[in-house]
Amino acid sequence: MIHDKFYTPMKAKEIAMLLNIPKEDRPDLQKVLDALVLEGKIGVTIGNRTFELSEGDSVYFNPEIPHGQYAVEGTAKFLTIIDKE
Repeated sequence: MIHDKFYTPMKAKEIAMLLNIPKEDRPDLQKVLDALVLEGKIGVTIGNRTFELSEGDSVYFNPEIPHGQYAVEGTAKFLTIIDKE
C-alpha cells in the first residue's frame, strides 16, 4: 500500500464503518482491499504525483484531489471503490 502526504490512508475498520459493512463480513472486505489491482500494472495520478501499482497493491486517497488511473502496459484489471461521504 502506498503512503503519501497527498492522501490519508483509511484503515479497513474505518472503510467498513463508512460502507456499513457488518463485523462478520470485514475479513472479506480486507481481502478486497489487499488486492485492488487484480492483474497487470496501473498508473495512478493523485494531484501532480504518479504512482505505479502492481498485482496485490492498493491505494486510498481523498477523492476530491484530482486523480486518474491508466494501464501502464497492455491490459490491467483493478477495482475502484468510491465513497463521497
